[in-house]
Amino acid sequence: MQEKQRLDLSLAHVNGLFLRVLVTVCVLLGPINTIGAENSSGMDKALVIYFSRTGNTEAMAREIASRYQADIKNFRADEYSEDFSGSIKANMDAWNEKRVSVIDPETIDLRPYKLIFLGSPIWWYRPAVPLWSFVEKNDFQGKNVVLFNTFNSQFKAENIAKFQALVEQKGGVFLDHIYVRRGRVYNQIDREELLAQVRGLLASRESKWIEVIR
Repeated sequence: MQEKQRLDLSLAHVNGLFLRVLVTVCVLLGPINTIGAENSSGMDKALVIYFSRTGNTEAMAREIASRYQADIKNFRADEYSEDFSGSIKANMDAWNEKRVSVIDPETIDLRPYKLIFLGSPIWWYRPAVPLWSFVEKNDFQGKNVVLFNTFNSQFKAENIAKFQALVEQKGGVFLDHIYVRRGRVYNQIDREELLAQVRGLLASRESKWIEVIR
């Protein structure tokens, strides 16, 4: 009987010691966050939203989302399909500086996010029509926005300024514009080079975004 009592006391001592050690470790390490682990850059939760017609902007979007552990969402614009008729439609609407097209989905809940990356290809020296449509249809109040683009030739600064004005009209803060020029069809960089340039851009530009949204 006495042996059993001593054994019970020993087990109780061991269990108590283990519990104290566990509590100490938890205090030192802090709470374990199992939802949305903090990203390596120290940024608040980010969202990457993009329209991509042939896949290049999508590749850039996924690289950005991966770096910042960001949520990523895309929207479609079926009237600008990859076939010849879609290409003609895209060129005509971009040339006419159209801002509204049919997109799906039209709206995305932006409330959980502080930093939003908006991406599209460049059509006739300006962000693609569907991206303008998305900004027109959504509320960017208090959101920090970085525009990103891929393109073959060039863009015009005045068109980026117009896009910035639209973001600000919708309540957003326009932080930056990043882009990768792929080159003409006969002299385009490949996908790996595109992604390498994206990583270089992010490494050189992200410090000012972090400071703004901390």
